[in-house]
Amino acid sequence: MSLALMGFAAVAVFNISSCMSSNNQDDVAVYEHAAFYSSPHFTTFVSPPSGNTSILANVYIEIPDGRRFLLAQLPANVTSEILGVDGWEYDGELNYSDSHSHIEYRDGQLVMARISGDSEKFRIGPTEDGPFLSFPIERDQLIEVFGEPVRWKRLVTRYGGA
Repeated sequence: MSLALMGFAAVAVFNISSCMSSNNQDDVAVYEHAAFYSSPHFTTFVSPPSGNTSILANVYIEIPDGRRFLLAQLPANVTSEILGVDGWEYDGELNYSDSHSHIEYRDGQLVMARISGDSEKFRIGPTEDGPFLSFPIERDQLIEVFGEPVRWKRLVTRYGGA
């Protein structure tokens, strides 16, 4: 089932990580409550996108031991175990970060997830039964598993002053 079919619609997105292409443009597959960033493969998943901190995408995460969790139900202790880091508190949130991922909890609830790079710690799928994709994700794989995005967005990365 595609994210578009699960009631997802376009939202404003601006959240970029380490996925910059040689031509300084990045494609973004925009779904409501989630975005996938590419350069040239989709290397970053963010939910929710910047500006919308209330609803997480209805996607599933699979961890290396095969356990699967609805993103919103991924326990903080499992995040700590998988990322191999202790959480740190900032502004009332418990944060877990490694070189590929950043996951935030508030009052014990997951409120934001960014999974980037060649992370083999998390795979992502539209249902508990999968299929699950590993990063980096090819454009055709993304569309096959999650459906056509509500829209595509082109980000232009600018460097330097005015």
